[in-house]
Amino acid sequence: MKTVIVGNGIVALTAAHRIAQRGGEVAIIGDPARPGSATLAAAAMLNSFAELDASSLGTTADRDKFSLSRSATERWHELAAELSITIDTGTCVLGGADDPNFDAIVTALRAHGEPHALIDPDRVPGYAPVQRAARAVRIDREGWTDPRRAMVALDRVLAAMPHVERIDGRGITFDAEGVAVTGGRVVTGTHYLIANGASLSSFLTTTALAERVQRMRYGVGTTLEIALGGHTACLRASGVYSVPRGDHVVVGSTNLLADAPIEDPTAAARILAAASERLDRRFATAPIVRANVGWRPTAVDRYPLIGRTSMPNVLIASGTRRDGFHMAPVIADQLADLLDDRPGDPRFAGFAPERVPLAVD
Repeated sequence: MKTVIVGNGIVALTAAHRIAQRGGEVAIIGDPARPGSATLAAAAMLNSFAELDASSLGTTADRDKFSLSRSATERWHELAAELSITIDTGTCVLGGADDPNFDAIVTALRAHGEPHALIDPDRVPGYAPVQRAARAVRIDREGWTDPRRAMVALDRVLAAMPHVERIDGRGITFDAEGVAVTGGRVVTGTHYLIANGASLSSFLTTTALAERVQRMRYGVGTTLEIALGGHTACLRASGVYSVPRGDHVVVGSTNLLADAPIEDPTAAARILAAASERLDRRFATAPIVRANVGWRPTAVDRYPLIGRTSMPNVLIASGTRRDGFHMAPVIADQLADLLDDRPGDPRFAGFAPERVPLAVD
């Protein structure tokens, strides 16, 4: 069995790794420059509880996604050991005195017996905002890793695995003949996994799936890498976050949703203003080492699209929004199970690629 994978981000590569571990033949199609890579722009936070708000667990789909997210954190520790990369832990969430989102996080932590502690905001390392929060909770087991090191490690491991082919280029069209790649080559296989992020809809236009799979939008997200010391924990406060990475700190906030990749010229100023006000005032004047822009794949209903399609040899993995990096190991397990004709994890059942949208804003 040969699986042709369109895409070379974290979801595509972890799936390729898992399939190849089980003895499958894999061809991975992707531009080595990875333009608009959501993976390389990610802060790579492995947070489940810290992502919650007051409305997060109101539906079955929400609860299944949250449960899968918690499983993904455990799987990341296993994958990190295989890749010889590190995961750091310790996430601090800041909130106001009457913040319902903060209350929802604490309630969920207690309900699930997740190790945590309510602490004085002044005890949070690196926390020196313009406007101090009234409350803080430290979540001991939630953390982060370095996405660039993870991708280098996956590239290295895949290069050493038998029956794994890397094809430089972008998948342009797809039909019964296979995947046409930039440069004119057509790549064929017994199965096809479309894991090309926000480019999913444009890639499916030549197939019957174009009318059956909800439209994918671009969540244009920006992160800034800032040269600043004194941070040893992931900090999160009302729409902004920071993550230590060596002698730098990665800061980011909510993304801009669009139908195509667009420029977001005010992103850096917005991020710095929010991070300075709510996390550390020093962000406003510290040197910016690098700005990263990634296209987060966002479905109409904001939920992931994972699994088989009505084309019997075609699977889709997209729509992961801000959770693609975190969820990658459990998505990879699910896809490998489906390709092996195993039933897979029932928690993914509600996220079938051709479903009716679960919710619309």
